[in-house]
Amino acid sequence: LSKVIEDIEEKFGKMSVTRGDKHVFLGIKIRFPRDGTVGILVDNYLRDAFGAFGEPLTKSVATPANKDLLTIDMRSPRLSVDRQQRFKRVVGILQWACKRGRPDVDLAIAFLRSRVDFCTLQDWKKLRRILLSLQDTIDDERIIGATDLRELFTYIDASHAVHDNMRGHTGGLMSFGRG
Repeated sequence: LSKVIEDIEEKFGKMSVTRGDKHVFLGIKIRFPRDGTVGILVDNYLRDAFGAFGEPLTKSVATPANKDLLTIDMRSPRLSVDRQQRFKRVVGILQWACKRGRPDVDLAIAFLRSRVDFCTLQDWKKLRRILLSLQDTIDDERIIGATDLRELFTYIDASHAVHDNMRGHTGGLMSFGRG
């Protein structure tokens, strides 16, 4: 491995090399506990999102979203220019973080991402709830692993016509059995 690093440095210049079970890459904390899994923690990105939100997050919630997540109130007032900018920034940070280490908020963030061009007070409250949930679970680590690379488990599900406009949802999951 040292020879490979030397060859790369010869061509591209000096690199920062870390060895061991714990690493930080692009602000993501990566841990290899030697049990066939890897732990991924994005707590610094979540802290950035809390700061960018710019308002106190003082209560606790059990889930990142409630049943009206996908409901749009057309009468909800638009956000001020300042709040719109903060909304876009926080949603962008959370979208990046959820794809890498917090898939539990992926649905909620995907919905709010579709609202950044016309964000309302209702959307702001939904974002606040996500942040409240993440604040309580900031140290939750995504664990990825496999029990057998020859066995891939695939699950799919669909809900048809569950909204007023008769739209539905589909989803899927693939796993090697662990994490």
